[in-house]
Amino acid sequence: MQFFQHLERRYVRWLTRPERNAAGRMGLYRIIYSFFYLWFLSPLRFDELKLVPSSQWEPTILLRRLSPLPEVGYTAMEMILVTALVLLLLGYKTRIATLIVLIAGFGLAGFRTGFLMQERTIVLTVFYVPLFMLVSKWGATYSVDALLKQKQGKDIVDPKDASWRYIWPARGLMVILSILFLSAAVVKVRELSWLVEPRFVGDFVLSKGLKSYLANGFPIHPLGPYIGQTNA
Repeated sequence: MQFFQHLERRYVRWLTRPERNAAGRMGLYRIIYSFFYLWFLSPLRFDELKLVPSSQWEPTILLRRLSPLPEVGYTAMEMILVTALVLLLLGYKTRIATLIVLIAGFGLAGFRTGFLMQERTIVLTVFYVPLFMLVSKWGATYSVDALLKQKQGKDIVDPKDASWRYIWPARGLMVILSILFLSAAVVKVRELSWLVEPRFVGDFVLSKGLKSYLANGFPIHPLGPYIGQTNA
């Protein structure tokens, strides 16, 4: 019991430890995340989901009770998501924009994986970050919200503020992602196929590249075919 209490105390101290320029770093992270998300969406076409037969609908557990959207539903959700990401990039109505990004992004990712892909990594990308940032203060710096607050004569947050209250959501997100990646490693160690099957890595790289091209439109990595020819 003492071991776990000691572990808990160390975790709390780490979670609440001040971080240099914490407020400013979270504001910059909001901007980079928004840019990355918009870039990630650029090659995807969600309106093509209406072309997939409903019989192919294999949703995640959280979307299991939902039915496929009507034809205009995917286009409308995509427009809402892009608008929310632009608002998030600018830092205007940041908390509301984050909530919309969470709902619309997770919904679209869920429909896309339910129709086109068996892997669920896209859902992790669009779900956990906005979920944790929903309770963060990443709109307190480098944002329209901060400029409007300053214009009203209210105190604004200094980007150099090192308080743990600005950085703790990023640390909590790091813990969750570490657990998820560790769980994937445990499964791989238990299966051992990646060690004993001589064609596992080559076939895996080729399969992933082809699925990404067919499902997302991303180009196949030029090294993929060469790696796929190896027996390692």
